[in-house]
Amino acid sequence: MSFGRNQNALGNTILQGGGFSKMALVNGLNNTFSVAGIASMTTSGTLTTNNQSDKSYTKATSGAVAGNAAGIITTTFNIVNPGFNPLFEVHLRTDSDITNTRIWVGLCDADPGNSDTPPTNFTGFRFSTVAGDTGWTPIHATSGPSTTTGTTIGTVAADTSYILRVRSQITSGGSSWFSVNNGTEQKISGNLPTGNLGFTVKVYTTTATAKAINISRAYLNYT
Repeated sequence: MSFGRNQNALGNTILQGGGFSKMALVNGLNNTFSVAGIASMTTSGTLTTNNQSDKSYTKATSGAVAGNAAGIITTTFNIVNPGFNPLFEVHLRTDSDITNTRIWVGLCDADPGNSDTPPTNFTGFRFSTVAGDTGWTPIHATSGPSTTTGTTIGTVAADTSYILRVRSQITSGGSSWFSVNNGTEQKISGNLPTGNLGFTVKVYTTTATAKAINISRAYLNYT
């Protein structure tokens, strides 16, 4: 199979092979999420429009109950396998209050839930004030759970936009590469899920205070 360079819907250069590249795209505009290439998706929280100078977002706000969540997750988890060399990229914006918060962004086979260690198969990012995260923390997890945690990337601040990207390969020894805002990639290996996965972008409140996440788009490319 021959490979050539192409650009995804976000303008990022990717490797695309032999006409077998597939994609799934979620756009968050005008109080709703439009979906392409995904069988179905579940949203949680109250959705409103949040227009910013960089782009428009759909804001998902949780209820004021500890453990309540807001955001998106695929309804089924048979979309992609790490053996398909997936690239998952999300454009999001934090809200004005990021205290007492957990955020999960990545590929999974079930909802990671309101825990610092996901009881699911997962590869992606965590930001948890309970865990003491100051930035975006790369994580691999297999159900059980067994986890591998990378070094926190950057600093998460309130009212700030981020591009989060993770790409995985079983053929490279079970590794993923993580980057924030198109910065240098960090590689972590071990405990990379091998089963089929969907994806999620969610915020969880850890106290009885509503929390929100703003999503512009989520993009998944795989071969």
